[in-house]
Amino acid sequence: MLASAVQGYEFVRYSNGAADRLAAAAELYRRSELLPQQPCGELVPAEQVGQLLLQHLSAGFALPDDWLTNEDGSIVVFLSEPGCGSLVREFAVYRLQQGMYRRCGTYRVVSRAYQWQPQATRFDSRGQGGMSLVFTASTGAPRECRFDFSRPAAVCRIAPAHAPITPAEEQGRCEGIK
Repeated sequence: MLASAVQGYEFVRYSNGAADRLAAAAELYRRSELLPQQPCGELVPAEQVGQLLLQHLSAGFALPDDWLTNEDGSIVVFLSEPGCGSLVREFAVYRLQQGMYRRCGTYRVVSRAYQWQPQATRFDSRGQGGMSLVFTASTGAPRECRFDFSRPAAVCRIAPAHAPITPAEEQGRCEGIK
């Protein structure tokens, strides 16, 4: 396991085939800015997982190193931050099954006043599997969001009671920002 600061996020990077291919695709993107002409399709062979990164980057709101895997590379997660800064984070999750990556879900976190701890991201195998994200308040108190991969979409909202998430923020609209 290798931990590294990437684009400001301290993702834990594991040494596996998926991570190697994703790192190579990110480097190719940085050097040539090539993007795919069309979506990859619903199933992507494991050897072509880098195409998923390029597809993800073409959608916008993402950087070449905004990805992580679980330890064995059977789960690949792409991060995007649509809307106003990093208040909204979307995680597109793909699972390897029978040599092919298939999207299993899109999970969104809308947060205010909590710091995301990307290095504390955990994957589990309960049910169809899942992912837990950890956030900390300024007091150090942790909050956890768990996404169950049996559900294709879910939203976790984290905000102090005195400053709830507004509907506009949840939709990623930047009201009042010019």
